[in-house]
Amino acid sequence: MNRLIFIRNVFIMFLICFSVFSNTKVFAAESINDYIMEEIGDNTEHPFFSIPIKLGHYIDFDFKITKHIILVTIAGILSILSMKYLAHKLKRPFNKPTYLQNLLEIIIDYMNKDVIGAALGEEGKKYVPFCLTVFLFVLFSNLLGLLPALIKLPTEDGHYAYLAGGLGANIGFTGAVALLVFIVYIFAGIRKKGVKKWNLL
Repeated sequence: MNRLIFIRNVFIMFLICFSVFSNTKVFAAESINDYIMEEIGDNTEHPFFSIPIKLGHYIDFDFKITKHIILVTIAGILSILSMKYLAHKLKRPFNKPTYLQNLLEIIIDYMNKDVIGAALGEEGKKYVPFCLTVFLFVLFSNLLGLLPALIKLPTEDGHYAYLAGGLGANIGFTGAVALLVFIVYIFAGIRKKGVKKWNLL
């Protein structure tokens, strides 16, 4: 146990030192804002690479792979892996649970009983997987935004961009999650009450 704590502390110190020394620059007074926006914003002007998409005469655009696209992909993969890990561990209930399993079970139990159960009641049990998926996806997205700018990747036009930044600052990300929840909410209401109940609004 002491060895794990020591390794964790060394790793955290390494991350702190690396992030401080890798980002040390001498700024001009007018370029500090550009540098900050490069770190926290999305690099849509200088994507890592672009995928041309052409369908017929009317659909012709470049799908830009930016750091927010990569971070969203990583958050999705982490959400899937955490659920697969927990499902794998729960198949063997008599084995000693790991720390990660305990943490995931506490989060899911809290969301299931105190958040989803309190808001939706017994009828909301069928929406627990959807709510937990959205919760874990947003949680991992926000946790990725807390990481310092450690990885500097080249873009397709010779610039560099840090693979860091909060996804919550991207209006496209927050809008997409809100729109998805709104659509599920509307369809759940129609499924429960029927289309005729719209005239009561």
